[in-house]
Amino acid sequence: AFSWHKSRWMRPATGAMRRSQELALALLAFIGAQLAEAQEGLWTSSGWHEQDRDWSSLYIESAAIFGGAAVLSVIAAVKAKKITHALEKAFEVIGRVVATFPCTAICLATLLSLMASAGCMYIEMASDPQNVWVPLGSPALGHRDLVNEMWPGDLHFDTLIMEPADGGINVLEPRYIEALFAADRKLMSIVVDGDAIAAANSASEYGRRYTGTWTYQGIQSTKAMCFKAAGTTCYKPSFLDIFGDIKGAIPSLTPELINASLVRWESVELYDEVPGTGKMKVFQLEDILGGVKRDVYGNIVSADVVLVVYSFAVVVRPGLVTSPGEIPSRKDPILAVWEADAVCMLGLAERHIFTDEPCHPIESVLFTGSLYRTIEDLLTPAVFADVRMFGGGLLITFVYLAAALGKRDSVHSMIVIAMVELVCILFSIGICFGVGAALRYQYNQLLNLIPFILLGVGVDDAFVLALEYLEVASRYPDMPIVEQIAQVSKHAGTSVLITSLTDSIVFFIGVGTVLPGLASFCFHGGVAVLACLVTQMTIFLPALALNAKRTKSRRLDCICCFKAKAEVPLNEPRGCCTCLPFCGCCHMGRRCYVGDGMLQKLFARADKIEPAWLLGIGGFLFCLAAIGMTSMLKLQKDWRLEWLVPQTSYMGRFLTLTEQYFVPDIPFIVYTQDLDYFQQQTEMDRLSAYLLQAEYITGAADWWSAFRLETIKRTGRIQYDDPNVFWQDMKYWYLDPSNQFQHHIHWTCGEVDTYCNVSAGIQRARSPAFLSSMYMGTGTARYRTMVTLRHEVREIFKNSSKLAAFPYTELFIGYEDIGVVDFELMRNLVMAVGVMAAIISFLIPQPLVAFIVVVLQGVGVCEAIGFAALWGVTLCSISSVSITLSVGFAIDYLVHIGHAYNSKQDGVSHQRAMHALVHIGPGVFHAWISTIVALLFISDAESFIIRILFKVIFPVIVIAGAHALVVLPALLSYLGPHGTRKIHVELPRRVGNGEGEGDLLLPIETTYGKLSNAGEASPYGKGDADCTDAEASIPGRVFETEVQNWDNGIRRPSGGGLGSEFADEEDSMVQVPTDLD
Repeated sequence: AFSWHKSRWMRPATGAMRRSQELALALLAFIGAQLAEAQEGLWTSSGWHEQDRDWSSLYIESAAIFGGAAVLSVIAAVKAKKITHALEKAFEVIGRVVATFPCTAICLATLLSLMASAGCMYIEMASDPQNVWVPLGSPALGHRDLVNEMWPGDLHFDTLIMEPADGGINVLEPRYIEALFAADRKLMSIVVDGDAIAAANSASEYGRRYTGTWTYQGIQSTKAMCFKAAGTTCYKPSFLDIFGDIKGAIPSLTPELINASLVRWESVELYDEVPGTGKMKVFQLEDILGGVKRDVYGNIVSADVVLVVYSFAVVVRPGLVTSPGEIPSRKDPILAVWEADAVCMLGLAERHIFTDEPCHPIESVLFTGSLYRTIEDLLTPAVFADVRMFGGGLLITFVYLAAALGKRDSVHSMIVIAMVELVCILFSIGICFGVGAALRYQYNQLLNLIPFILLGVGVDDAFVLALEYLEVASRYPDMPIVEQIAQVSKHAGTSVLITSLTDSIVFFIGVGTVLPGLASFCFHGGVAVLACLVTQMTIFLPALALNAKRTKSRRLDCICCFKAKAEVPLNEPRGCCTCLPFCGCCHMGRRCYVGDGMLQKLFARADKIEPAWLLGIGGFLFCLAAIGMTSMLKLQKDWRLEWLVPQTSYMGRFLTLTEQYFVPDIPFIVYTQDLDYFQQQTEMDRLSAYLLQAEYITGAADWWSAFRLETIKRTGRIQYDDPNVFWQDMKYWYLDPSNQFQHHIHWTCGEVDTYCNVSAGIQRARSPAFLSSMYMGTGTARYRTMVTLRHEVREIFKNSSKLAAFPYTELFIGYEDIGVVDFELMRNLVMAVGVMAAIISFLIPQPLVAFIVVVLQGVGVCEAIGFAALWGVTLCSISSVSITLSVGFAIDYLVHIGHAYNSKQDGVSHQRAMHALVHIGPGVFHAWISTIVALLFISDAESFIIRILFKVIFPVIVIAGAHALVVLPALLSYLGPHGTRKIHVELPRRVGNGEGEGDLLLPIETTYGKLSNAGEASPYGKGDADCTDAEASIPGRVFETEVQNWDNGIRRPSGGGLGSEFADEEDSMVQVPTDLD
């Protein structure tokens, strides 16, 4: 009873719109279609019953969080200078300390990291997927425990599909049916040693239950594992039943015999005995044959696949093992061992799960299936596949870091620094898993995302710190190394702090979710991001200091025992052979400027782009935003536990064939207990009517309606007034040999015999039925049907306890996620964005800049959700994690640009935006591209979790990078606030005290400057000088620049005035009146 939703790929548009009007009309048409198709989307509702959720509390929390963010933004704006100075001063101290004692800092940080990682030895695996992905307090979990307690021998089906494997197209050919018979005989011969299992579970109170020898049918004095519907017959509907009760070997099959058997089976009504077989017809042939083809007479002549079902009376108990040393879990160990043998005999696995012996598939046919232990068995290989994939991503990241960091030079390259960054990432992974294990968080498959997340976060921080160091070292080559690292920490530390804090808070907010697996993941993610921040400042930053000392002494990067023969300036790279001491281009004086500083030069020309190009880029980004945000309405809620298994596994193939050939109804059972059936005849009549008449319920096998019809026929009684008569008629009906409902009723007195007091009543009973597949197509439909079913049953027995009557099937456990995932996602998103807004407003104390950053973040997240929906992603626990993560990824690049804009406190908005783009843009670009490359490596992953991560995070990364490098600088250039700081001016020789020229810092206003009492000398100046009060009008825009000192006065720049051609140039000149006195 499974289905698989195929991915829907967005088809690229063909051709180009020649007119903007046509483009607008097409865009409006697309938006209209998206809105029309969103009828079953996330944000729609219907008349079906829904689970009650406290949305009002979410509204209150949202208002409080965003209100607090607004207040904090105002406070930060008032105290902007103090906040900025305090943060810069703190990180400057950190940088100075770790640069002064780099080896001590690295050794101490390494020791603490290893100590924290030691907790990994105590990692506890989450053995029961249901306890990981099902919300805490879900009704289905309580119902499961109650059903397992009330009906310990409950029903479970192992479902197999057989198809030809040798190129055949008709599974009804004799050789395939003989292979099916051979497989069935093998499964019937499996013997399970229950005594060994009981010994392994001797400490459990349930261990004694499994003693003895077990087989499926209980042959040769063994215990039976099958579910017995009536009497001693195992309920095992099989295609082989059409040939009768086969004893020993299957008779010689011919096409004629097969066709005759098929015709005979179809000629009989359902639930009648088939002549010559001794079998009751309990299924139609098209229920178990897929791809059926018929001849002109309507007879079946061929089929593509055949469905095989084995029923089991499972006894599931917690804390059980199949062998000593195994991790205890919730299971039926007898069934687990039987299925392990079956998986190997049918060729579903390459090696036996327990003995590791090779498995041999059955010739000419291929089996796929869904067994009780399937998900647990297939999750472990998926975990190791994810680990191997992380290794590949780590390698690609290292290659990119080695190529992008540093210079193309054997001395100034940073290959060792790239290795240090990988060590920081590995330490962060170890710390988060160690701390999580110490706090008893269980390991689940979702935690496989942590390494991929740290790749993006760690590389982002590494590029920001490393490129900031290169800029400081280039601008101040004679500055002491300790001061260089202090300046790097001062300017880049705050940016790294903002991104790390926002990312970690996103994670820690999710710890309060009702989904245990998601809570564990969020805790590990928050710890991992903070650990990454600490390792960057205590390992990576000191490594930069050691790297600076190495370059000062001309030692080669990878082989520091060797030195370059000549001095190698930082801005004059000598070649690309970074690690070979005898590379020719490194020692022959050749220079290699290819690509050096290319990104800075490219970004510096951003303001030279033609308006037509700007209009085109803006229109393209607007169209993407419109498509993505409208497509968000198509996001469907859907989730199935079996999606966790790899698509290439045997269960993945089984799901594909099931969707292609079979659309079965969903079985469920209505359980009743502790009822006075005599007093509640009316309620039971209403329940029977509901099960038999509801449009979404089919095939109800209701014991109460059978009892009522039989007694009405026999006695004519419609309503009972005497309880003794009622219970005697119930006993008479129950003991009837033709009664097929005896196994659905448990009496209070136990077995009904001469000594049983039937007046004590029925302790518990059950009525099985099916939910029509027409109402179970999507996750939202399944959840609504389940909730409606519960509601209707509860309304019937509203005067009894909540557990007096309830519907349940194990599949309901997987549906529970659909009911809370949207609320949990909205809660996490609102809280994450609100807290992020507060942090950004505080650490970027410019309200308008912070507001633009937060708005672009929200737009990027909405766009990414829309494109993920177009990509076939459904809303579930896994995708909600990825969407929550997208909030952090969407803000990282924007924060770097916004913080760089704020850090340049002089100049107008255009100049500040250009400074941010040129200063931090290359680092953001490298972090952006490296993350995209790492994500592309996992695009073809088998793991469902990794696939969903890619489909959600990849659009976020692409959109966030475009917003940070294109949209945000443009918006800040036109809307951002102007700066009001001081300009750097070198005065003429004739002005001053006559003792020499000096670099003075002169206070100046935004548009028209006033030079007065500017005796404050620059800390890097050549001497002190005084200036008398003087008025000077400087027309035009103001920015940081220098006025060159010439012997014959001040040289005027060509063109005059302060033009944009001087923006962000180190030695540009301004026009100052020559009569300055």
